[in-house]
Amino acid sequence: MQRFIRVTLICLATLTVCRAGELSVAPATPQAGDSLRFFYPEAASTTPPTSVLVYLFSEQSPQPRLQEVLMQAAVAGGYSGAMRIGEADVFALFRLADTDSLRELRVWDSTGQTRRGSLLRAAFSHLGNVPEQCRRPVNYQRALALLELELKRHPDNMQAAIGLAALRFELGLLTRTRYETRLAAILDAEIPQDRPNEVQAALRALRVLGRDAAAAALEEEFLRQAPASELAAELAFRQLAAQQDAEAFVTAAKRFLRQFPQSRFEARVQTAIVNTMLQQGRYAGAEEFLGSLPRPMPLAFNLIAIALGNSAGRSQDALRVARRAVSAALAFDGSSHPPYLSRAERADEEARVLGICLSTYGIALADKGDVAGALTALEDALRNLGSHAEAIHFVQLADAYAAAKRPEDAYRTAGSGLLRQPDNDSLLARHEQLYAALDSSDRPYAEILADLQGQAHEARRQDLLRRRLNLAAPAWRLEDLQGRPVSGESLIGSVVVLEFWSSWCGPCRRSLSYLDSLQRQFARRSDLRILAVNCWERDGDRPTQIRAFSSEQHLATPVALDGEDTVVRELGVTGLPTRIFIDRHGRIQFRQIGVAGETAGQDSAADIIELLLDDTFDSN
Repeated sequence: MQRFIRVTLICLATLTVCRAGELSVAPATPQAGDSLRFFYPEAASTTPPTSVLVYLFSEQSPQPRLQEVLMQAAVAGGYSGAMRIGEADVFALFRLADTDSLRELRVWDSTGQTRRGSLLRAAFSHLGNVPEQCRRPVNYQRALALLELELKRHPDNMQAAIGLAALRFELGLLTRTRYETRLAAILDAEIPQDRPNEVQAALRALRVLGRDAAAAALEEEFLRQAPASELAAELAFRQLAAQQDAEAFVTAAKRFLRQFPQSRFEARVQTAIVNTMLQQGRYAGAEEFLGSLPRPMPLAFNLIAIALGNSAGRSQDALRVARRAVSAALAFDGSSHPPYLSRAERADEEARVLGICLSTYGIALADKGDVAGALTALEDALRNLGSHAEAIHFVQLADAYAAAKRPEDAYRTAGSGLLRQPDNDSLLARHEQLYAALDSSDRPYAEILADLQGQAHEARRQDLLRRRLNLAAPAWRLEDLQGRPVSGESLIGSVVVLEFWSSWCGPCRRSLSYLDSLQRQFARRSDLRILAVNCWERDGDRPTQIRAFSSEQHLATPVALDGEDTVVRELGVTGLPTRIFIDRHGRIQFRQIGVAGETAGQDSAADIIELLLDDTFDSN
């Protein structure tokens, strides 16, 4: 768990410092319009820092904006950089580029209090309600305290009041009846139409209470008063989903693009229009529509090219549109990128989009018999995709090399793909075919494949070893559903996986499904214990309730009860679901929060379990 760190004010230097050798910022209590000064000591790292990423939050914008502060060598040693806080900014999260350690900075007013919304934004940053780039580990208790403090200082903050009531309900501190009563009381106050985030919070509260007509009226009034605002674009975007008729949707979506040019929904709306027209077989209409736009999205053109390529007799059209997709990707100005992306992230995203378009273009060239052109396009595609490349891209390039009579390059490319995705069926089949075609090795294919998969496994292992925590676990004790004790001390010598969950938590249910898959996958290992640890139930007889739940869900994983919610606190769990992996010595080595999807989640957890079960793993 990442605990809140109380900053230390050093009066002479006015620097906020966590520990010696870390990035510092001054002043510690900045006001809007102040200049922030960052400093990083030269001795802290052998690699000079390039920049500081500062995510700035205003009270009303739904997204933060990023400001990159260039760090330069300071005259007195170390590295420094500066920026100015905007007049609307209330809160900031910042970190050195290429690091994950986020720090926070609140903006203060002239009375010596944090600005309205500063503590609210800090609370939301502990709840995961921010973009991934500036997301902190979930900490419900810290968020609760910050929301309470925000309301103490700014009792008229409707968004904070609604957020606090919702969080208390989610944590089981309010019953449903008391929650709805509290929301109704908050909404008795006048809803400030000039504060978009508070309007948005009020809309959610109205819908929780079932007051859909009142919510619709509030939406329409806000759209009338602030038709060009970010929230207006979001509300209009949501209204598109209500269109039942395809033609009505296309008409409404085109109107949206005219009303909200360069909104953050632009690419999604363009893609949705194109998809709808393609489902109707309107290929030419979809292409004409994109061509009429000032900023057609490359991936929208790419969709048309793929659809044409899958249509008999349309290969020439597919090639022409794929070429337009590549041209659009090369000409993309990046203006529709979210405001919180760094220059490196923008460049990576643009390269990914170009890679996807080049891949489609390469296949279209291959379909027309242009082997050399296809090979060049697919090589460029894989280069641009980088870490985003999937198995299909390696297969496509390998096939292009084979068509160009370059069997060694084809075989090498398929092997490179297997190092990334060693269990992919398409890559495995293609690699074996290419090996057989080479006919130039005395080694059995099984040995070569085992070597490749071993290399891939070792790469994953080394990555995990770099990320292990190696933390001493506090003593813990649970009970199973029959009331029998199970403790950390009793499981020394075994690898232990503790999955913390609650029956009211939707993501937990999905997580439990792949936990059951893990239980079956490692069923023969007597030195592994996987426990689904129930905690934070809201009410009722917990043992009876969870026994019934376990039976209804047909859980294969043994369930343990944290009856007094003490273990969940002692192990620093702040959000559900959370998985904690403990090695044979009783040390916490890995922690996963949330659900990554059943396949990805199971594969990731299985890699960790295999590492900890390996006799060569040593936490010392």
